[in-house]
Amino acid sequence: MLDWLLPKEFNEHEIVNNKILSGFILFTSVICFIAFLLSLIIDIKDTTPFFSIACLNIFLLLIFKYYGSRLLVGNLWIIIWVSILVPMSFHTGGIYSMDYYCLMLLPLMGFALLDYKSGLFWLFAFISFGCYLWGIIDSPEKNEFFRNQTLVFTKNYYLFLNSFYFHPIHLIKNTNLRFVWKIGL
Repeated sequence: MLDWLLPKEFNEHEIVNNKILSGFILFTSVICFIAFLLSLIIDIKDTTPFFSIACLNIFLLLIFKYYGSRLLVGNLWIIIWVSILVPMSFHTGGIYSMDYYCLMLLPLMGFALLDYKSGLFWLFAFISFGCYLWGIIDSPEKNEFFRNQTLVFTKNYYLFLNSFYFHPIHLIKNTNLRFVWKIGL
């Protein structure tokens, strides 16, 4: 099913990892297109550039197909999300932001889809950013400022984020790799 997204030449023992990475990028593209359409219909007060993310993900799939570097494409995929979620977390509640919590998935993706070094790098980056967010709240006024940012969002914002937040973790946790390979993912 996803074979047309895979590079023409790759190591046979990497076939499952390549299919999972291309599947996650394709899944992210589809979810972002759906989220873009939903944001036009439902007022979720979210400024995430869903359409741009979907287009960048499709571009990453093309890079993956023609260059075949899982490490390059996987880290670029994580960089896309970091470059979007980090600035957004400053406007959506800082350390209390749902965008900050979504950053938690990125080190997991680094470990699961790339390699140990990439996972450690993104884990260190996430912990460092969390410490930075914790450190900038050095007064009750700043704490209140970031808490008040979370009050502007409607229930649709939290429903939307919570609906998609644990879905990829559920997929990783319940995936039988032989089954994924058989169905062509």
